[in-house]
Amino acid sequence: RALGVEGSLSTGLATATASTAAEVARAQGVELSLANAVTAERTRAQSAESTETTRALGAEASISAALAQEVTRATQAENIGLTQNNPATSCMQIRRSGQSYAATSGVYWIVYEDRIPVQVYCDQVSYSGGWDLVMKLGAGTTFSYTAPYWSTINTLNSGSSLDASFGTDNKYNGYNYGLYDQLLVRFMYSGTQWDWPLTNLNVPFTSMTSVAEVTPISYFNQNNYYWGNQVGSGYF
Repeated sequence: RALGVEGSLSTGLATATASTAAEVARAQGVELSLANAVTAERTRAQSAESTETTRALGAEASISAALAQEVTRATQAENIGLTQNNPATSCMQIRRSGQSYAATSGVYWIVYEDRIPVQVYCDQVSYSGGWDLVMKLGAGTTFSYTAPYWSTINTLNSGSSLDASFGTDNKYNGYNYGLYDQLLVRFMYSGTQWDWPLTNLNVPFTSMTSVAEVTPISYFNQNNYYWGNQVGSGYF
């Protein structure tokens, strides 16, 4: 019986030992699973951190590019019309820019219809300013009513007399390509300067009802009967 009890105890011990080993194995398995979970979580965290860093760097690069563009636009706005590389589209654009020089009459760079920038005299004072000089007529017959300058894109002495003086014959690119809804005719008579401001150039003088912008050459070609009958030869 004693031997039987000893055998039972041995069996019980063996069973307990096996059970303990199994528990240890399960515990190690759990520990290993936890370790794997921690490693996976750490990997995910590192990946997320790397992604966030990449996004942050991308955002920083985007912000830097946007700031650079804004600085460029601000610089161009500050210097609009002053250089050939930064021309305005009209004297009026310069006048409305709010820059310190915007109300000063003089020569500025203007680009008409995406063409090559040209220098234009701008009257920035008369009638609130914004006037492009498009033509000068002397006392001769260069700009008679039948002269081709009125109806063709030919220019005449377009690089000279860029000022407010009288007495020369000039036709500038603004006459051909500038878009306007107003015209200011200025002339000297008996030593006195006279101004004749006109508006709504897309219709004849007698029925000014619209404000669409047109080129002076288009205006003349569309309304030349008025010029010939009412205004007189070569007067513009």
